[in-house]
Amino acid sequence: MIRCPARARRPGRARGWGRTSSNACSARAAWARSWLAERADGLYRRQLALKLLRPGYADPNLRLRFSREREILTRLQHPNIARLLDAGIGEGDQPYLVLEYVEGVPLTEYCRDNALPVEARLRLFLQVCAAVSHAHANLIVHRDLKPSNMLVTPDRDVRLLDFGIAKLLDRDGTDVTHARTEVRAFTLHYAAPEQVRGEPVSTLTDVYSLGVVLYELLAGDKPYRLRRQSDAEWERAILKSRHHVRRWRCSGWPRPGRSNRHRRGGWPGACAATSTTSR
Repeated sequence: MIRCPARARRPGRARGWGRTSSNACSARAAWARSWLAERADGLYRRQLALKLLRPGYADPNLRLRFSREREILTRLQHPNIARLLDAGIGEGDQPYLVLEYVEGVPLTEYCRDNALPVEARLRLFLQVCAAVSHAHANLIVHRDLKPSNMLVTPDRDVRLLDFGIAKLLDRDGTDVTHARTEVRAFTLHYAAPEQVRGEPVSTLTDVYSLGVVLYELLAGDKPYRLRRQSDAEWERAILKSRHHVRRWRCSGWPRPGRSNRHRRGGWPGACAATSTTSR
């Protein structure tokens, strides 16, 4: 039995989904909420993540998106991807997903707070690449790769989360969801140019977003030079990224064959970002 508080976690009021009880709302999106939950059948205790459509969102296209996420997650079995454990329809005809709960910190935040050297950052990033590669091998494009969807656990294992707007490449025709809904579903700061233009996506879309994350992971900033902070300016910078990007340079890196272990805590001073115009 899955129980989740009906409104604002009032004592004694709960709703049921499968075999889990919810404790708190752990994340919110425009169209869905994720709850920290646990099993409620008494067999054993385990924390889970319960994902539900937000109340009042009766758009059938969003329900189809929810079903698509369930189908996508059933295809993915990888140690660096949060697993789908259960799915179904709960009370009030509300669809739900039960996923592995990941207790972790966003990738860039984890590296910054722990002052990780370059090699350690790249080892974590390679785990993300392995997860994305597994998704691509199953004809799935994530479409919303960003540090907050890449959590690092206390054991330094990375888990890739949130395939809510992922794309199945083996489907004929267009997406079932409206283009306007999809365009603003992704996170602009990590988006690829084709997403901003509303064009079809491919695995290269994820590769571009990975590049933005990697740049931020190493240089501590985004690869774009902005004149002001606005969505329109971000779109301009992304669409012109082939011509004007911020490139990073690193100093003090060891020559090939030499260890970098002596550089403990020597980050991020080893790298600096500079604005350059490509020709």
